[in-house]
Amino acid sequence: MTEHEVVKLVKEFAGFIDSVEVIEFTKDEQVSRTKIKLRLFDATILWIREVEAYESIVNELLNI
Repeated sequence: MTEHEVVKLVKEFAGFIDSVEVIEFTKDEQVSRTKIKLRLFDATILWIREVEAYESIVNELLNI
Protein backbone atom coordinates (compact mmCIF):
# COMPACT_ATOMS: atom_id res chain seq x y z
CA MET A 1 0.00 0.00 0.00
CA THR A 2 1.08 3.54 -0.65
CA GLU A 3 0.79 6.45 1.74
CA HIS A 4 -2.08 7.88 -0.30
CA GLU A 5 -3.96 4.56 -0.31
CA VAL A 6 -3.73 4.30 3.47
CA VAL A 7 -5.07 7.81 4.03
CA LYS A 8 -7.91 7.14 1.58
CA LEU A 9 -8.78 3.87 3.32
CA VAL A 10 -8.83 5.52 6.75
CA LYS A 11 -11.12 8.28 5.52
CA GLU A 12 -13.45 5.87 3.73
CA PHE A 13 -13.71 3.42 6.60
CA ALA A 14 -14.10 5.95 9.38
CA GLY A 15 -16.40 8.62 8.06
CA PHE A 16 -16.10 10.59 11.28
CA ILE A 17 -12.42 11.20 10.53
CA ASP A 18 -12.20 14.19 8.25
CA SER A 19 -8.57 15.08 8.82
CA VAL A 20 -5.75 12.58 8.53
CA GLU A 21 -2.15 13.75 8.62
CA VAL A 22 0.63 11.30 7.86
CA ILE A 23 3.44 11.96 10.32
CA GLU A 24 5.66 9.05 9.43
CA PHE A 25 5.58 6.49 6.64
CA THR A 26 8.32 3.88 6.50
CA LYS A 27 8.39 0.86 4.30
CA ASP A 28 10.90 -1.94 4.79
CA GLU A 29 10.94 -4.05 1.66
CA GLN A 30 13.28 -6.66 3.16
CA VAL A 31 10.75 -7.77 5.74
CA SER A 32 7.71 -6.55 3.82
CA ARG A 33 6.59 -4.33 6.66
CA THR A 34 5.10 -0.86 6.59
CA LYS A 35 4.79 1.37 9.63
CA ILE A 36 2.59 4.43 9.55
CA LYS A 37 1.98 7.08 12.19
CA LEU A 38 -1.16 9.12 11.65
CA ARG A 39 -2.55 12.12 13.48
CA LEU A 40 -6.32 12.16 13.34
CA PHE A 41 -8.70 15.09 13.64
CA ASP A 42 -8.71 15.08 17.44
CA ALA A 43 -4.93 14.76 17.73
CA THR A 44 -5.18 11.03 18.34
CA ILE A 45 -1.97 9.38 17.26
CA LEU A 46 -2.58 6.13 15.42
CA TRP A 47 0.25 3.72 14.68
CA ILE A 48 -0.36 1.09 12.05
CA ARG A 49 2.21 -1.62 11.53
CA GLU A 50 2.41 -4.19 8.78
CA VAL A 51 -0.16 -2.31 6.76
CA GLU A 52 0.01 -4.79 3.93
CA ALA A 53 -3.03 -6.41 5.54
CA TYR A 54 -6.33 -4.54 5.19
CA GLU A 55 -7.51 -6.13 8.42
CA SER A 56 -4.70 -4.45 10.33
CA ILE A 57 -5.98 -0.99 9.42
CA VAL A 58 -9.59 -1.86 10.15
CA ASN A 59 -8.70 -3.35 13.54
CA GLU A 60 -6.71 -0.28 14.54
CA LEU A 61 -9.58 2.03 13.55
CA LEU A 62 -12.05 -0.03 15.55
CA ASN A 63 -9.90 0.50 18.64
CA ILE A 64 -10.16 4.31 18.47
